[in-house]
Amino acid sequence: MIARVELRHMSRGRLRLHLSGPNDGRGSLSRVAGGLEDNPKVSRVSVNPITRTLLVLHEGDAQELLAYGEHQKLFSLVRPPPPAPVRNPVRPSQRLVAAISDGMKSLDDGVMTSSRGKVDLPSVAIAALFGAAVWRARGGSLLPSAVSLVSIAFGMLGMKRRT
Repeated sequence: MIARVELRHMSRGRLRLHLSGPNDGRGSLSRVAGGLEDNPKVSRVSVNPITRTLLVLHEGDAQELLAYGEHQKLFSLVRPPPPAPVRNPVRPSQRLVAAISDGMKSLDDGVMTSSRGKVDLPSVAIAALFGAAVWRARGGSLLPSAVSLVSIAFGMLGMKRRT
């Protein structure tokens, strides 16, 4: 019976092959390893019976070596199953932004309900920024903190009027 082999890794001078058929102990591994070592372009074959893999160190073209193994009926090369598709991956930052946005909407709804529709969250934020600017100015920090707070508040006020 010809061993079924999956190509797990291929780089210059190295191949990692995995026996994917039924486990018959070391028989298939030894037969494939011995057959590959007979190729003059192969410098060494390491066998790992636990993972059922072969590490083949070689010189030359890897595709030629794989074709050699199939031609000598050492193995039949099979493709591994494709990886499972990732469904709509969500980054942690997206979850964080969504949670903050939901919290802000809930807070805005609470402010609107408490004020019977007269005050919304942006209005509270603008008033808080102006209040913080006055507090910083009274403490002697007119520049830059108080001016920055007033600038941010006016920017928010402009955005609020556009919406």
